[in-house]
Amino acid sequence: MLKMCTLSKEYIAWEQLSDKEKSQTMMPAKMYLLKSINKRGDYMNLYIMRHGTTCWNEKGITQGRSNNRLSKSGIALTKKVAQIHENTNLDVIYCSPLTRTVQTANIMNSFHNVKIIKDDKLIEIDQGIFSGRSKDDLTEKEKSLKRARSESCGMESYQSAYNRAKDFLESIK
Repeated sequence: MLKMCTLSKEYIAWEQLSDKEKSQTMMPAKMYLLKSINKRGDYMNLYIMRHGTTCWNEKGITQGRSNNRLSKSGIALTKKVAQIHENTNLDVIYCSPLTRTVQTANIMNSFHNVKIIKDDKLIEIDQGIFSGRSKDDLTEKEKSLKRARSESCGMESYQSAYNRAKDFLESIK
């Protein structure tokens, strides 16, 4: 079975872009192929893709779980990746319920016409009070709290995000 997930993780790849495209976007999307064994012992190809670029990505603003849309360059880049993978066989697409990942999934699905399933376990890590804030505007104390993933700032721990991703992967085997 072949599945594709759009995940809000830092899977960044530059090799498919021209120098001009690299200079115009901060976080291009690319599909990565992972092979795993499902519960029946069969191999499953799992394609993982980060969502396309948003305006906040381009401005250096922390998104977290904010519901931003793809920017014009993010849409164009995602369309380019979709065209590159138009002949990749997909059975289903999973995505987070966030607008940017749903948009990415819909663009990818333009060549596949498969079911898109939104799953809360794929949602972006919670950035707490830092969501919507420019990285350049943080004080040194705030930068330290952000690096430490301080719960006092409403941030989700990396362990919690890892557990969600692990639970998701177990649920699709």
